Amino acid sequence: MAENELKISEMQLAQLLNDDDIFPIVQNGTNKAINVGLLKELISNSKVIKERLDILENINAGSTITIPVKYKVGADCLDVFLNGEYLSKCTTYDDAATGHYSEVGETDSISNQIKLTSDWKLEVGDYLDFTVRGVWE
Repeated sequence: MAENELKISEMQLAQLLNDDDIFPIVQNGTNKAINVGLLKELISNSKVIKERLDILENINAGSTITIPVKYKVGADCLDVFLNGEYLSKCTTYDDAATGHYSEVGETDSISNQIKLTSDWKLEVGDYLDFTVRGVWE
């Protein structure tokens, strides 16, 4: 941890933060901002679930697929790996120039689907690993 970083658990006045306040975080090496309410929710719901999906038939590029775990859309709680390689989430929905997959559903809804971009297909023998932070029902 860098000298100027602070753990939330060490914040003396954390209770004075409002749920709508913005808090800086680093996720997968990228600087991001998160509102305090969502951060509290993620911390209180900190169970990590890992699931694998073996691809048993070819899946066309651009397809929506059902995954074996639920996640909260837009909460940055889902990580996807194809054959062990990290896939980035599109920053613009279904835009291959900005990522490899999109989350399916309205922001803050619970989903068990992702949409592959038009340049990614899955073939028999591929596998997807999913890491979800939190339990979402």
